[in-house]
Amino acid sequence: MQGGLKHYHELGYKGVALHDPAAVLYAVDDSIFETHHVGIRVETKGQITLGKTVTDLYSDKQFEHNAYIVTNVNRDAFRDKINTLMAKF
Repeated sequence: MQGGLKHYHELGYKGVALHDPAAVLYAVDDSIFETHHVGIRVETKGQITLGKTVTDLYSDKQFEHNAYIVTNVNRDAFRDKINTLMAKF
């Protein structure tokens, strides 16, 4: 084992994060993802936080809900969908 997978195993994870395939699968089949409609803004005035993405999921001051975030994924369904798609190649 080498590279990224080895690093993830050393950190105690079972595998690597698949961000790009997750984005594509979400566009194809969002049913395997748990999402929340939230407010997301980019900090434009802070000296230290300038450019930071701020997501309001739990605070008392709710932003306008302008986006969705994924907080969980059905790992078995995700893996099965990836394997099915990859088998076509």
